[in-house]
Amino acid sequence: MFPLLRSNMPSRPSPAAYESLREGGQDEKGDPAVIDATEVGPVISQDVRTTLYRLRLATTVLAALVVFMAMSWITREISTQRVSVTTEVYVNGAGANADSLLTTTSELFSPAMAATKWKKVVFHNNFHGDRTPWQGPPTDEVDKAWENSYIDIGVIKIPKADADRLPNQTLPIPGEDDGYIVGVEVYHQLHCLDLIRRHLYPDRYGADTKMSPQGRIEYWIHLEHCIDNLRQTIMCYSDITTIPWKVNERLQAEFPDAHTTHMCRDFDALTEWMLHPDRHFPQEKYQLRVDALRAGVGQ
Repeated sequence: MFPLLRSNMPSRPSPAAYESLREGGQDEKGDPAVIDATEVGPVISQDVRTTLYRLRLATTVLAALVVFMAMSWITREISTQRVSVTTEVYVNGAGANADSLLTTTSELFSPAMAATKWKKVVFHNNFHGDRTPWQGPPTDEVDKAWENSYIDIGVIKIPKADADRLPNQTLPIPGEDDGYIVGVEVYHQLHCLDLIRRHLYPDRYGADTKMSPQGRIEYWIHLEHCIDNLRQTIMCYSDITTIPWKVNERLQAEFPDAHTTHMCRDFDALTEWMLHPDRHFPQEKYQLRVDALRAGVGQ
């Protein structure tokens, strides 16, 4: 290893002595300035100097390589932590190898990931004859289409192991040994959209026309919440599906065509999973448990 430093080693010559030697000057006695070899250490040959230089260069390169490998490992570990799930994407629900894609997402944990399947869906443009059951003036059939998409679906019971993995903590269900209450956003968002739809038809649904002043305030707070919740959702997911321009036969003009192909979660498969008896837990049922608990505590 490295030699030990001795306390009685001669001190290094001063900068003035070096400068005098470089310029061929004289010492205090008038003799040519010469620095004793004992002051500058042993003379090192050119071969030794070259060897030391190469050794120092190799050491520097090796250190840089070690740092690079360490940073690469750290970067990979961070990326692994950010990626929470790798899912098989089923095109059109077929699940065939030729039609499947392997994608990596960085979604926060949700127990509903277990129900996630993907499929290609061509959107309706919703103009003229290209309508859906959720469109049109309010009728019993339109109301039923909306209600069937979210009412008594969006709240489920999950085990503690899943609750511990949630990004936002939730409450246990009274009377359940291993049950926690949680909602799934898509059904809340559908509720909000239906509330806005109903507000467009006060003659059928009443809107705020028959409410007390305080009830009207609460109604508008709810409505504004729903509007901005949907704004946040749209901006959060930022759908980047492209919209092509085509010649519109009816208008005989170039026009954007809303018949666009999207990669969508299978909503029907998710709803089937939500309604499974082991996890389906309507909000009203949960509230009854809470009320019973509070009544018992108050006695």
